[in-house]
Amino acid sequence: MLLKGEGIKGPIELPSLLSNSLSYTRIIAVGLSSIYIASTVNLIAFEMIWEPGTPVGVATIGAIIVFLFGHSLNTVLSIIAPGLHSLRLQYVEFFGKFYEGGGRKYDPFGYIRKYTEE
Repeated sequence: MLLKGEGIKGPIELPSLLSNSLSYTRIIAVGLSSIYIASTVNLIAFEMIWEPGTPVGVATIGAIIVFLFGHSLNTVLSIIAPGLHSLRLQYVEFFGKFYEGGGRKYDPFGYIRKYTEE
C-alpha cells in the first residue's frame, strides 16, 4: 500500500516517521520539565520558611520572593518553549511535505543594486 500510494518515495520516508515521533516527544519533555521546575521552586521556598535558626520574617519574605519569581519565570518558559517547538515542527518537518513553491521572485526594495549581487 505504501508503494502504491506514495510510489518509490514512500519506503524512503519510513525513517522520518521515527524522527517525527521523537520530535513530538520533545514537546512532552518540555511539559514535564515545567512540572519539575515548579516542584523545585516549591521545595526551595518551603525549605526557606522551615529552616531552623533563621528569623521567621526574613525567611518568609525571601521565600515569597523566590516563590513568585520562580513560578513567574516558569510560566513564561511554559508559554514560550512548547510554542516554539511546535512551530519548528510544523514549518521544518511537516510543512515541507505539502508545500510547493512558486510565484514570482522576491524583490524586497524594487531597485537596481549597485554594490551587492543578487
